[in-house]
Formats: sequence, C-alpha cells, structure tokens
Amino acid sequence: MKTRPLLLLVLLAGVIILVGWLYTAVMRPAMAVPTEQRAQMVEDLNACCRLKHGRAAQLDHYARIADKEQSPQTARLFRAIAHAERVQERHCAELIRRAGGSYHPPHRLIILRNSTPGNLAAAAKAMAVDSATIKRIAYHLHGGNRLAARALVWAVSGEIGHRKRLEEALYHCDHPTRGYRVCPTCGWVCEVEHLHPYCPQCLTEGQMMVSF
Repeated sequence: MKTRPLLLLVLLAGVIILVGWLYTAVMRPAMAVPTEQRAQMVEDLNACCRLKHGRAAQLDHYARIADKEQSPQTARLFRAIAHAERVQERHCAELIRRAGGSYHPPHRLIILRNSTPGNLAAAAKAMAVDSATIKRIAYHLHGGNRLAARALVWAVSGEIGHRKRLEEALYHCDHPTRGYRVCPTCGWVCEVEHLHPYCPQCLTEGQMMVSF
C-alpha cells in the first residue's frame, strides 16, 4: 500500500516534465533555427503574409461583384479562396512571431474591379507560382527549417489548386457544386461533394472545415 503514493508522485512528476517540455517547444521564439536563417525566415514569411492579405481583400471584392451579377457559385468560390488565403496568412504570421519577428498587414491596398469573367481571369493569373518561392522552400529545407518550408509549400499548393478552380469556372468546364470546404489549418480547399474524413495535406479532421 505504501508504494501507491510513491507511484502517483512519479506519474505526476512525469506529467509535469512532459507539459513543461511541450510548453517550451511551443513557446520558444527561436524555434532552434540559427539566427541568420531566422532573419531569412521572417523576411520570406512576411512577403508571403502580405501577398496573402492583398489577395484575400481582392477576392472578397470580386465576390461582392459576383453577388451583384447573380453568380452565386462564383461568389462562393471567391470567398472560399479568400478564406484559404487568410488561413495561410495567419499561419505564417504565427511562425514569424515564434521566430521573434513581427508582422503588420499592409495598410493600403489597390483593389481592381471588372465584370465577373474578367475577375476570374485576373484572379487565376494572380495565382501563378513564383519560381523564387520554390527557391525559398529549397533554402529552408536545406537549412533544416521544416516549419518555414511547410508553410511555403502550403502556400504554393494552395495557389495551384486555386488557379485550377478559377480557370474551370472561367471556361465553364467545371461541374456545378453545392459549395466548398476550407481547412482551418492549412487552407486546403475542396468541393463539398469531395469532402475527405481528413485534410489530405495536414490531416485536420474534415468536420472542422469551414463551409462556403
């Protein structure tokens, strides 16, 4: 009977150590990345954040135009992609904070306007993958900074998927859909009809996805 309190104390000590280790791993600002790599990481993720912020604002404006032009499905697509862009912006901003940096969204944005077909074409063109981003991914992978590389990979994969859906909507080669779902972790977008039990990109549970 005397060994039971001792066992409980050992288990409690183990839990405290584990919680302390997890807290340190999550909160430490340096993220075990060398100083020179952290500076490059903050710069790259800041650029990604600002790009995502501008795109989201533009896509929301496109969605309002689509609503006025009685194109509800296109409006849903614009809003789903805008939300995905904001999810990735928030994720990159959190990594910047953990790396000891800071992110401030741009105060002034240039918002373009056209008819819905023109807006679809402009949005698809804006989703072109920049070769410089691929080089930045390779740089962070080579330096062992998998968190920064993953955030940029999510950004690139999102742009590829967004462009495909926008071009399908533009050229009327898509099938009618009842809406879209957006992963709250990585910004992955899927049609409601093709919902997976888990996000295929980050394994977030499908029931947590945001509907549009």
